[in-house]
Amino acid sequence: GICTIAADQPGDATYEPAPTIIRSFTIADGGGGTGSIKTQSITFPRPADIDVLSGPVSLTATADSGLPVSYASITPAVCAVTGSSVTLLAAGACTIKADQPGDASYAAASTVTQSFAVLAHSQTISFTQPTTADVSDGTVTLSATASSGLVVALTTQTPDVCTVAGGTVTLLAAGVCTIRADQPGNSSYSAATSVVRSFDVTDTVGSAIVLVILVIFIFLGDWRTTMIHFIATPVSLIGTFVFVKLLGFSINTLTLFGITLATGLVVAD
Repeated sequence: GICTIAADQPGDATYEPAPTIIRSFTIADGGGGTGSIKTQSITFPRPADIDVLSGPVSLTATADSGLPVSYASITPAVCAVTGSSVTLLAAGACTIKADQPGDASYAAASTVTQSFAVLAHSQTISFTQPTTADVSDGTVTLSATASSGLVVALTTQTPDVCTVAGGTVTLLAAGVCTIRADQPGNSSYSAATSVVRSFDVTDTVGSAIVLVILVIFIFLGDWRTTMIHFIATPVSLIGTFVFVKLLGFSINTLTLFGITLATGLVVAD
């Protein structure tokens, strides 16, 4: 700006006051002379890209004036700044601005910004292979976990054979049950690679019924006679269990032999 100075001499008993003399001069920005305001600039190295779980990040910006530099986050959802330390909050682009407001000798420095990538942490799914199950089992409990500790979602790929709710699979029919495990990730973790597990679902009771009918038909050679014998078999078993219950018998080798004998007598009749 322009500095204006007035020079006066009020005189004394011998001399009268002298006329006031005014002089002005310009103070240039950055001129470097005595009493001038100097310019300054900020050097702000770009922080390296970093995993969201590997923070905090230290900032190292400097001003050539030697004055301290202050920082602020332009992306508060991704990162926050305290002093010269950056706390990582979520995956994304973190942008930091560096400022130096100046003082009596230095003008404010131009703001400098730097951005770096905050990378989502990877995760994996551990999904235990289920063993063969029978439809008569009703349900099967599955075990699937993510290394992130986040909840794993299970979905069936074979709804005609099995359904799934939470970690429980309901068996519907014989066949191959296929289940897929997924974890979509969050602000800190990327989505995990899906894991698929398949296991056989058998129907022992159904297979036994078909086998019994087939054997009876092979021996009798007539479907009507076969069905009469097939119906008579469960009738004899139910009747035998009724008497086992009424008489207070337990299931042991002797009573099992009795059940077999009862079935044979009814079928023979």
